[in-house]
Amino acid sequence: MNPDDANGQLGVRQIGSATVDFDALTIIGAAGSTSLEPKVMAVLHALAVRAPSVVSRQTLIDEVWGGESGGDESLSRAISLLRKAFGDRRGKPTHIETIPRRGYRLVANVEPIGEDTAQSAPAVVRRRQWLPWVLVPVLSVLIGLAIWVVGPVGERRPLQGAAPLAERSIAVLPFADLSPGGDQAYFADGLAEEILNALAGVSELEVAGRTSSFAYRGQHLDIRTIGRELGVRHVLEGSVRKAGNDLRITAQLVRTDDGYRRWSGSFDGTLDRVFDLQEQIAREIADALQVALHPPGSERLAPALTASQAAYDAFLQGRSLARRFGAEEKVRAAELLEQAVAIDPGFALAWAELARTELFVPISRRGSFMSTTWTSPRPSSHSPPHTGWNPETRS
Repeated sequence: MNPDDANGQLGVRQIGSATVDFDALTIIGAAGSTSLEPKVMAVLHALAVRAPSVVSRQTLIDEVWGGESGGDESLSRAISLLRKAFGDRRGKPTHIETIPRRGYRLVANVEPIGEDTAQSAPAVVRRRQWLPWVLVPVLSVLIGLAIWVVGPVGERRPLQGAAPLAERSIAVLPFADLSPGGDQAYFADGLAEEILNALAGVSELEVAGRTSSFAYRGQHLDIRTIGRELGVRHVLEGSVRKAGNDLRITAQLVRTDDGYRRWSGSFDGTLDRVFDLQEQIAREIADALQVALHPPGSERLAPALTASQAAYDAFLQGRSLARRFGAEEKVRAAELLEQAVAIDPGFALAWAELARTELFVPISRRGSFMSTTWTSPRPSSHSPPHTGWNPETRS
């Protein structure tokens, strides 16, 4: 990669087996010709100019989305779209590789197409001339290492320095929506996220972050692959069926080393007991992982966020929309969050999400080439819960 490319557009490049046109925002690869959004291609650009180095998630979020709300989920979506366009299969990347707990890197070669190709030809010839002199000793070392690892009788031994997975580590995958209308994905996501948050509050547990775990939405992968990529010993997966006021939640805890189930449960209730069901599931998981809660039963793991079902439903819909691309989604998210705080003015988490969403709506509009002039969908007639701080008081 020419260092000068880092400061400008890459134009047309051959990346692995695909032809990428950064100006036309297209990738022609195993999946055919795919047109992608500007920010998705900006992620690929950031990876390409640094290839083959690892680029952290935070660097990509800062560079492509700035401080925009929802950057974590947007990045996961962008990586998923790029992999689909390249024809990558999770677990066997040929273009974009996930480096657990670090970020991503472009493992495919990045080569110019057109006039730049001729200029790079002498370098290719020189590489071919010295390539055998490098490969022979490298292959000798690799063969010797393989014999040491496997042993003369085929007995596998672990490599020294490999970090063992913590026994009490877990990832919570997004729950499947099995509701009759198939329109409750936001509710299933919200329920899984609150269980994740509850488990994250247990000091003896190591819990993978929401963004990393939810990136596996719709991916029918072996649990052992997910565990290896996330660096966890257990995975929690489940489903939600919501019909009217009735609710059924099923969940199972699976070991990632052998794929066997360690715990499972089915929970029936009504919407007014949703926080109690989250609490029950979190405590049963902690018990299955043999985590002692100190003292047992003294404090909720999953707090009751609001006493209003309607406010909670509006909050979950709004939070889900706020994490998507586009200004219109964020405007609609702000409307739903305002509904939530109007129903329950004491709903602190909804106030926080509303403030964050309204803050980034103008940024989203600039990103989608829309007007930067924006006002709140509806002035709120309520005030956030009192926190004891008065902005008019000065010391």
